[in-house]
Amino acid sequence: HTRCSRDWSSDVCSSDLLRRCTVVLDTSRTGYDEVSFDRAVSVAASVVTASERAGLTTRLASPATDVRGHEVATSVLHWLAVVEPGDDTLDPRQVSGSDDGMGLVVLVCATTEAARRLLGASRIAPDDTVVVVHTAPADDGSTTTGMPAGYTIAAPDLASFAAAWQGLTDGAP
Repeated sequence: HTRCSRDWSSDVCSSDLLRRCTVVLDTSRTGYDEVSFDRAVSVAASVVTASERAGLTTRLASPATDVRGHEVATSVLHWLAVVEPGDDTLDPRQVSGSDDGMGLVVLVCATTEAARRLLGASRIAPDDTVVVVHTAPADDGSTTTGMPAGYTIAAPDLASFAAAWQGLTDGAP
């Protein structure tokens, strides 16, 4: 039983209620440099692995792949090990959950501007909580205006991501 004291749409942190996690990785070249893209891939791998470990139905969506189900981490990690930024753009319809109970949608992208563009046209289920992780350097001019309140993580390095993620989940594994 995973629990946290922070109020994420009241009960989202309780693994008794949380059913699924969708990790959406924007692999388009726009906004990334080599380091920030590698960091985005590491963030996606971390969230997919943690979600599977928590027993959640897990999904990774990107322009080039859409893998979902239980025990998908191994295949996702193999794909993440070789993924490169490309010219394909993420279809905003991929930034979605489903209607089968509470879910978490983690959007990993270069900048908050990319996240705003994707979220503006997405189909987030009413029971889903969105967390945006942007990996561009801290001085890229990104602002959190228009982002989910309290659920936007600046990840200019992996230590910053880890600290912010732990702050959101209040140390829940």
